[in-house]
Parts: sequence; C-alpha cells; structure tokens
Amino acid sequence: MSFMPTISPVKPDEAVRIGQLVYRNECGSQEKYLVHWNVGEEFMSLGLGHFIWYPAGIEKKFSEIFPLLLSLFVERGIELPAWLTPDTPAPWPDIDSFQADIGSDKYNDLLELMKNSFESQVDFMCLRFAEQSPEIIAASKMPEIICRRMSSIAAAPGGMYLLIDYLNFKGPGLSVSERYQGQGWGLLQVLELMTDDTSEAFADAAAAVLKRRIDNSPPERGEKRWLPGWLNRVGTYRNFTLE
Repeated sequence: MSFMPTISPVKPDEAVRIGQLVYRNECGSQEKYLVHWNVGEEFMSLGLGHFIWYPAGIEKKFSEIFPLLLSLFVERGIELPAWLTPDTPAPWPDIDSFQADIGSDKYNDLLELMKNSFESQVDFMCLRFAEQSPEIIAASKMPEIICRRMSSIAAAPGGMYLLIDYLNFKGPGLSVSERYQGQGWGLLQVLELMTDDTSEAFADAAAAVLKRRIDNSPPERGEKRWLPGWLNRVGTYRNFTLE
C-alpha cells in the first residue's frame, strides 16, 4: 500500500518568503556566498540553497544538486554562460584554486546567474520536495506514520518552510552514500525520530539527528565545528510562522 501526503501547493508569496529564509540560512543573505566553497569540503556550494557541485575526479559522497538546477534553467529557457551546461563539472579542482580565481570571468558568470534566478531556485526547491516526498515515505518502515507527520507539518502555519528548508539543507536521507556508521541525517530520519506531529517535535528530532551525525562522523572531517550553526538553524523551526 502506498501513502501520499496531503500537501497544498505553495502559494507564490509563501514561496518567496521560504526562499528568503533559506537564503538567510545558507548565505546569511549575502551575495558573496551565492558562489562559495566551504573549508573542509570537496565541493562547491551555489545559489540561495547552497546546491552542491563537484569538480571532476572527486568521489561524490553527497548528492550533487547544482546540475539538476541547471537542467531546470535549460527547460525554462534561462540562458547559461557559453562554457556551462548541466554536465559541466565545477571548473576549479579545490578550494585553493577557487579562492585564487574569485573575480574571474567564470566566477562572475556564476554569481550573476545565481543573483538573477532566485524565483527559479525557489521553484526548484519546491519541486524537489513534491517529487521526493512520496519516495521518503515509501523508504520508511513506518510509511503511514511518516505520511501523517509530513502532512501535519505541511498543514501548520509556515510548516512548508520546515520541510523544504531541511530537505534542501540535509537531503531526503535516502542515499546509502549519505550515511555515517549506517545512519543517515536527512528528512526521512528526522520524520522517523519525531515523538509527535508538531513543529517542536520536528525541531527536536532535527537537532538529535544532526548531533548523531557529528558523533558518527570521521574525526578527520572535523564536522563538530559546524554543529552550533546547524542547531541554530533547526532551532528556528520551533513555533514558526511565515509572518
């Protein structure tokens, strides 16, 4: 038996507000972070949602999202720079090469593309949630409960922000490559760990899942340094509205 969440389409004004909040969470609402490379990571982070983009020759441990965004741009007729396609790898091999080339033509091309496509980036995040929510439910050993929790959160004022932001933040939790010691940290794992169907329970579960990721992470990655910011982000989910 398959379960489908009860979720109303995101209204245009709600989508704009969600985009603003994700931009704040990922980029501090600063344009310079629209084309970025975090210390300690093997990939670039682009756009208001910090969509992952790998250079050539790097093992893709995390889901690569930026090429999917570029595919949407192509479908919508958004012009890409001549050197860029959905199949193009990140043009810098590592963070040092990227930082040395800030202000170059390719860097500026990417920055302008990200600055001028906010509406499509928000649509992309909403579409990803619509496409992946049935997969998330089906992947759980308790699909009926997960479906109910997802529907309950979505129906609450501002609840779609919680679901879309966390999905964009840490993914759906479906990929076996996105596991430490066999445990994931995506939206599926948060929904499974909730103790009731409220936004407060969602925030508590998100914090617990992220702490578990840190505990399970390889020490050489130094992920503990990210935890305060992560917890601050999911702390915004408590008693949240889009007003």
